[in-house]
Amino acid sequence: MKMENIRCIIKGMVFGTFIYIVFAILISLRMNTGEFYPVIPAIAKEYKNELIATIIHIGMFCWLSVFAGYANRTARKHELPKGKQILEYVIFLSIAQIPMAAIYHWENNFFVGICNYLLISLLISLILYLVELGKLKKDINEIRKAINSFEEDVK
Repeated sequence: MKMENIRCIIKGMVFGTFIYIVFAILISLRMNTGEFYPVIPAIAKEYKNELIATIIHIGMFCWLSVFAGYANRTARKHELPKGKQILEYVIFLSIAQIPMAAIYHWENNFFVGICNYLLISLLISLILYLVELGKLKKDINEIRKAINSFEEDVK
């Protein structure tokens, strides 16, 4: 159990850093100035230091990825009752978005905050679903290959 938690945290940190890099590249492309922006300029201005803002952004994406990993792990626990499984999944996704809500000031506009929360939760759930679907298809193909090789051995 402890190793599984550590593995989940390490994966979350790696994926969070990767997501941050993609986010930074998309910001830079969106700014269309030819420069690389490691963080949204408004956030850098708010923290008065681009390095601090970048570290906070990386931490936010790592936090999001770690708790999305925990949510995914909870969704795969088949021994839990469905109600508890769904509740834990929603709680982990909610905890994952706390730093994002604080950094982007979702409290200033309640409707925008709720829409962002729902959109990000939906996006994370969709990504986790597609990843699990890919794993399931891979497992099904391996089972089919094993059945075919067994049938060939019997003949």
